[in-house]
Amino acid sequence: MKFGKWTMPVVVAGLGILAGCDQQVTYSDLESARDDVREEQRETEEAREEAAADIREEERDVEQARHEAMKPTLEGEDRHEAENEIAEQEQDVAEEREEGATEIREEERETAEAQEEAEKTEDRLAAQTARDTYAKQVEARIAEAEQRIETLQAQADELEGEAQDNIQQQIDNLQAAVDDVDEQLDEMTSVEVLEWKTEMQDVADAVERLNAQLASESTVPAVTEDF
Repeated sequence: MKFGKWTMPVVVAGLGILAGCDQQVTYSDLESARDDVREEQRETEEAREEAAADIREEERDVEQARHEAMKPTLEGEDRHEAENEIAEQEQDVAEEREEGATEIREEERETAEAQEEAEKTEDRLAAQTARDTYAKQVEARIAEAEQRIETLQAQADELEGEAQDNIQQQIDNLQAAVDDVDEQLDEMTSVEVLEWKTEMQDVADAVERLNAQLASESTVPAVTEDF
């Protein structure tokens, strides 16, 4: 995006430099979120392994009950009890399968939630870094304008009459443009960090007006690079 006849210095802003309405996100936050994902994935795998082990144990009990029921010495009531034991053991297998599946689904849900949170944290960190970098570039331009105001004020102090009035008008115009940029920048850094670009154009427009004000002074050198 172009911002007129000047080039913003590229400054990589450190996290936490700008205080908007959002809590600042750090790389530690992102790593912590990723650790949570890894932990949930580990617990999900443990739930699968535990469920499989419990089912195998119940299935061994079924096989044992069947083995007992197949003994030729079983007759009458004893055989009936053995058949009931098989049915009970098979029911235990079915219940164990359902309990295991429920536990796995819960762990998978928690893993998905952790992954979603990690993705949100990553998105917020990326947006925050981009916003802070851009804001630092705008602040650098504001600093240039404020330095120019100081220079003009020093000139005005040495003059009087109409010449002083002319310089003072330049100062007032520049200060108004600076205040405009500052206000728009505050708005941009105050919105939810993922929405900061919705306010970016207003900042860019204010910067363009500041550029035009600076360019109107014959003492400001022309610069043709685009940002």
